[in-house]
Amino acid sequence: MDRLEALLMHFTVSARMFHSGALCGINDFEPQKGLGQLHLLQAGELQIEHQRASIISVIEPSLLFYPRPYFHRFVSDEKAGAALTCAHIQFNGGVNNPLVQALPAFLILPLSELGEANLLLDILFREAFDQRKVRAGFDRALQKRAVAEDKIEAAVRAVVHQLRISGEREVPSIKVGEFVMNELRKLDHVGYVRFASVYRSFEDVADFREEIEKLERELPSSTEQLQLLGDVIALTKKKKG
Repeated sequence: MDRLEALLMHFTVSARMFHSGALCGINDFEPQKGLGQLHLLQAGELQIEHQRASIISVIEPSLLFYPRPYFHRFVSDEKAGAALTCAHIQFNGGVNNPLVQALPAFLILPLSELGEANLLLDILFREAFDQRKVRAGFDRALQKRAVAEDKIEAAVRAVVHQLRISGEREVPSIKVGEFVMNELRKLDHVGYVRFASVYRSFEDVADFREEIEKLERELPSSTEQLQLLGDVIALTKKKKG
């Protein structure tokens, strides 16, 4: 337990949620290069299987912690399932960091015994959830746009960082939207207009045209990037006329 608290409090850990909700039947988790996994069992019961190891039963809310890539199988009731939040985790320095290597291949810790680490895990999972939601917004805005993955990831991290330093436990959605728009504005102007059209509830073609013209005035370099979108809007306007 002391090693876990030290890991979370003194070592940079990032998390990306990949599941939240009921998990039913048999589910295999294959090793992911360079990534560990955290599973938060909130309700229900699990049978945990590892290769060449006996089956482990978990019957109370617990943290299932895999600091390094490691195959595991969860078996739960096929109908009722088990309520789980799952995230990939990555440590600064990777899985070869001595502190990570000092931990066993997996830890099963009842939530009632986590102590101070419980708050840190809450923050970690909340950040992973925020990142998942923010990434979904970027993906919708940038659909079929030629934007490099590393630039999208950097923009997502920038938004999550803003959420973290805001000091608010629950950041209002209007503020989250502003953070996303600010990053899209720097990343891809077409994606920015797409997102803004939903976020600001553009009601007609004139709203689109006004936003594009504003961008063209403020950022002349965006003219070519916005030309196609402007042409589509002009065509739509003609058809309506």
